[in-house]
Parts: sequence; structure tokens; C-alpha cells
Amino acid sequence: MALDGPVLQATIGRFEQLLRVHRERLNQLNVFPVADRDTGANMWATVAAIHRDVMATDGALGQVASMVASAGFEAARGNSGVILAQLLDGFARTLGASGPTPDGLTLIRALRAMATAGPLAVAEPVAGTMLTVVEDVADEVAALAWPDGAHGDGSSIDLSKVAQQAASAARRSVHRTPDLLAVLANHHVVDSGAAGLALFFDALAEGLGVSPAPSAPWFESPVITPRSAAVASGPPFELMMHLDLAQPGVTAREALRTAWSAIGDSVSIAGLDQRLTCHLHTDDVESAIAVARRLGRPSGIRVEGLAVIGDGELDG
Repeated sequence: MALDGPVLQATIGRFEQLLRVHRERLNQLNVFPVADRDTGANMWATVAAIHRDVMATDGALGQVASMVASAGFEAARGNSGVILAQLLDGFARTLGASGPTPDGLTLIRALRAMATAGPLAVAEPVAGTMLTVVEDVADEVAALAWPDGAHGDGSSIDLSKVAQQAASAARRSVHRTPDLLAVLANHHVVDSGAAGLALFFDALAEGLGVSPAPSAPWFESPVITPRSAAVASGPPFELMMHLDLAQPGVTAREALRTAWSAIGDSVSIAGLDQRLTCHLHTDDVESAIAVARRLGRPSGIRVEGLAVIGDGELDG
């Protein structure tokens, strides 16, 4: 089966469907970086908007891939949505530049581009999150083309085999997130964003003709976790905006990242060279907006209070 525009559309559509089905469970799993139980809702809202826009294209791979990237940045919701948009941008750009029917090697390269793009969105990449999942996936599928580091063009690699390996690798990676991030181990959960991202690889495999896997165990088993201490509450507000930079480039982007990191946390910044999608948790919204205005023109500013879970249980 070819990885053409309609297959990419179908993949995004299936990803949206899986997130819709599992969003409440993903919300329940959400204890990092803040236990505000919105990861599933934010990932689903982001992908639902992408799906709506990609279905409005002419179905050519280049057009679909371009829309995946641009729509993701415009629609991103929350920290998880911003990071997801950056990941999908890396993936889609590589596919879109490859011609009308990418081969297995191109898919491997697209997954590597996805892994490379992810850390660009966050101020402090953390192991045991969706960034770990996509890195593990990229490493495992690369071994299909270049076993033991051997050189070769990888042109004989079957697309469906790459997709199947990616889906399996993602599930294994999600399983090990509690080994990498103490807050997950303390609450006996896998990382919510990682689990949500794994659904993308399930959707990709299905789009390329691989039989769907059974629902992953973290979507089936109860999530009931007594806790001896509250999850750190952190800053009380979530700030999101688009920012059109006055002087586009890495310098301005890093200036924003540095300034925002000094007045809050959960900083994630994704987007194209000039137009950024920005996310921050802070107790000083006015200062954060003032920084953005010094660097360019903010728009779509949204401020929400963080309803963080305190002592008690995560009930499944």
C-alpha cells in the first residue's frame, strides 16, 4: 500500500478517532508536568482541528502534509498539543518533500525528523514523555534499514513493516515511561502524552494495512493510585498565544524561551520561523505577555486557571 495523500488523511482521521475514544483515560493518567487532567482533551482538540483542515485539501500528499503542519500550529491546545504539533510538523514536512508516493526509507526518515523536531518545542526535554517515545520509535525503525549500523539505501524496506515496527516500539516505550520519570512511578501510571502519541503510530499502521492491535493495557486497567503527597501545584495560570516575531529566527525564539522560563514553567514553543505557537504556566501573566510584545505581535491570547489535583486518588 502506498503512503499517499488519502492514506495520510485516513491516518489523521483514525488518530483523531482514537484520541476521542481514549481522551478521558488520558486525562486520568495526566500527572506530569502538572496534574490538571487535560492532556487527552488537548491532544484530541488539536488533532480534530488538523483532521478537519486536511480533509478540505485536494488530497495530494504535498497539500495534506503541508496542512498537517500549519493546522497543527494554529490549533495546538495546551502543552501536549504544542509538542504534538511540532512532532507532526517534522513528520509531515519530510513526507511532503518526498514526492507523491514515499517508500519505506522515506517513512523511516520522516520518523527520525519527527524525533528531531520534538525537543525544539520544549525548554527542558524530559525523559519518560512523548519525546522519549518518538526517539525510541525512530531508533527501532532505523534498524530495519541499517541493521547493526550497516550502510545501505534501505530501498527494499516495506512501508507496512516500518509502520508495524513503529507501533510496536511506541507501545514498548510507553511501558517504560515510569522507569524514567519518578512522578509516574510514584503514581503507578504511564505518561499520558506518551500514551496519546502511541495512538498516532497505531493509526499509521492501520492506514498502511497493518491489522489493528488490541487496546493497550493502560487504556484497560483501572487507574486508582493512593498518594501520600500532593502533586506539586506549580503556577496557577496557563497562558497560550500565537506570536508573529518582529525579527524571525532562532535568536528571538530563544529569547522568548529564556524569558518565559524565568517567570514560569512548562514552556513549549512550536511553529514556523516567523509565527510561533506558545504555551506557559505562570503566576505572572502580565510579564509574560509583555515579553511577547517586545519580540513581536501576539494574538489569540488565552489565559486559563489550572485546576490541579491535590491529595487523594486518581480514580479510574
